[in-house]
Amino acid sequence: MRVFNWHRMHSIKLNHLLAVLFLLFIFIVPLTYLVGENSQTINWVEGRRMVGFELGQRGFVTAVRELVKGDPASFKSVINEQFVNRAIFMNIEAAASDQIPLRLPAIQTAKAVDRLSIQLAYLFAPDPAIPADMNTEFFIVRDYPVIIPGPERFKESTLGVIDDRINNYQILIEANPEINFYAYHIERIQNSKYHPLYTYFDNLDGGQFAQYFRDRKPEGLNLGEFTITRFEDHLRFYYQTDHHLNASGILLAYHQIHALLSVNFPEISPARDYNRFIGLSGVEFHGTASRKAFHPLKETIFEVFDYALPPHHIYEYGQEITYGNSADYLAGIYPNEPYFNHYEGYFGGDKGLIEFVFENQVERNLLVIGNSYDNALLPLLATHYQHTYSVDVRYFTDFSLSAFLETYRVDDILIVGEDSVVFKSRRYQINP
Repeated sequence: MRVFNWHRMHSIKLNHLLAVLFLLFIFIVPLTYLVGENSQTINWVEGRRMVGFELGQRGFVTAVRELVKGDPASFKSVINEQFVNRAIFMNIEAAASDQIPLRLPAIQTAKAVDRLSIQLAYLFAPDPAIPADMNTEFFIVRDYPVIIPGPERFKESTLGVIDDRINNYQILIEANPEINFYAYHIERIQNSKYHPLYTYFDNLDGGQFAQYFRDRKPEGLNLGEFTITRFEDHLRFYYQTDHHLNASGILLAYHQIHALLSVNFPEISPARDYNRFIGLSGVEFHGTASRKAFHPLKETIFEVFDYALPPHHIYEYGQEITYGNSADYLAGIYPNEPYFNHYEGYFGGDKGLIEFVFENQVERNLLVIGNSYDNALLPLLATHYQHTYSVDVRYFTDFSLSAFLETYRVDDILIVGEDSVVFKSRRYQINP
């Protein structure tokens, strides 16, 4: 006689139910997309755009129309690209991974477990800084609420890159004898011998690359430097969770650059004084280090200053723009998304080419070449010139200084940034 197994039947039903729930969970994202609810476009935690479903942008409608008109080639090409080469499937996989519900809370929970494991592992270790997470090279300094990169290694091959940059500067200077060339190097903690872990590793940079460049730079290049002379300098002049200079560091750099430019511009107008910092306590600024390490540490207070600039206009590729949103921030209007980049939000973001035009009597123009480190400095420096141009060579495939100078007249050229910008990366090399 056959005995009915209720336990087995119950297990089968439970498995079926779990399978259905799993499939619903997997397909809920593309289903919500199809009904127009795909609203996740920017992942502020990871500092990147999220991959979205692009089912309506893959040429199917156009291909079908061409097929109806008697042209099967377009239809075949789209089908081959999307299905044979798997383009549509790769998009669905990437988008499902980014758009899956509760993805970020799940990642943050996993990271919290990682941090707890690290704290337990280093509980009795004397290290002054411990890893911020399991996957990146960021560290939490134990005695201070800051996240910093690990110290950078010294590589002999890098000296060859520096030699190339030095030669490049020499070529630029010789080709443009009527222009004054300046470089302002901003030292970062990972390149300094005052990094808390400097004595814990062998063969570190510790400022050697900067010294190598300093000793060999062309005579015609006027060099200024923002140096770290002790770890307290990093605490005072840099953000707690970001690699950029904070309000105090920005103003110090501005005054140092002003003094540097005055070497060949003695009639430059006096440096502007900003004695009052404004603490935007409602702004939760989690900088690049915090975002990359998925660490919730934030700035205690996000401090800024009011530019209060004289009359001027700003253009991006000839179109007038507002650079930065300082007025909105000071009025209490700013984004409140977690991990939003408030440094860029307040001071302005990276641009390929922007131009500042001030209504003054100065008959002198400045070209600044750099990256995000100069964003906060540009409006301040521009007040001393009639036209100030800012170029970020990363936005050009073939930027040429001689071609630029055929269109724009400049008297001074200033290169601003960290090691890579000033001397340690071919990416920022300036084509003559």
